[in-house]
Amino acid sequence: MNKSLLRSTKVVVIGGGLAIASKKKPVAPPLIRNVGLEFLWRLKSETIRRTLRLLRSILGLFICRKIINNIKYNLVVDNG
Repeated sequence: MNKSLLRSTKVVVIGGGLAIASKKKPVAPPLIRNVGLEFLWRLKSETIRRTLRLLRSILGLFICRKIINNIKYNLVVDNG
């Protein structure tokens, strides 16, 4: 696997941006945005949904890491 490709990979999420642009969700106050805590502002309005999504993401990350580490270990063992 190309490690430099993985290091340079970026993910852009615009779902919240679309909701704000369409005026379905309020814009966070400037102070909150400027200090980089807009996620806390969003968390207060959709606590359960966002918390569950965050927990699923973290759990998925740990599961993927475990699978990848097992694959790496099996490749090393199988190749001698």
